[in-house]
Amino acid sequence: QTFLYKISGAKLYIDKSGKIPSANALVIGTRKNFPALPAAVTDFSEGDEGKDSIRIKSLNGNLYFTGNVPRGALYAVYTFLKKSLGVRWFFAGEQGELVPRRAKFVLPELDIYEVAKFKLRAFHVCGKHYDRDMETWMSRNRINFMSSDPIGKHKWRRAWNDSRIAKGLHMMFSTHNFIIRDKKVFDE
Repeated sequence: QTFLYKISGAKLYIDKSGKIPSANALVIGTRKNFPALPAAVTDFSEGDEGKDSIRIKSLNGNLYFTGNVPRGALYAVYTFLKKSLGVRWFFAGEQGELVPRRAKFVLPELDIYEVAKFKLRAFHVCGKHYDRDMETWMSRNRINFMSSDPIGKHKWRRAWNDSRIAKGLHMMFSTHNFIIRDKKVFDE
């Protein structure tokens, strides 16, 4: 909704009822969280288990964005924005976005099916473990793995981690980082 507005100025209505409109809708989901999806848009290969699979498919007047897991459905949307509409995310934050303006766009018939070549795709953020813009940038570029410091008993870290998972990130918590400040020790 956000990027279609930035591209065209049109604000689309979001319907979370779980019903599929008869036509002229963009439908996003997985078979698990949206059982009404047609089988033609959720037929993912058994061999894709554990990998992010996406499908972007025109069917009966609607355009479907589905994945074998919720992260896949999210990546289907980002793939469409990138491949079909020319949106790019070069670096974190709004200044890193390239969003072409369009007054008109004729949607072609689409049937895109992709399986990630690697199960985990990481970008290690050193020293800045809590940055919403960076985490969003990672998700938009289908980077799905992040390491961070442990949650422990901190409620704010638990809430932050939940937002990371919603963006499609696998999380690894670790404190195996250290800094060598002594140049002599570093050289040795």
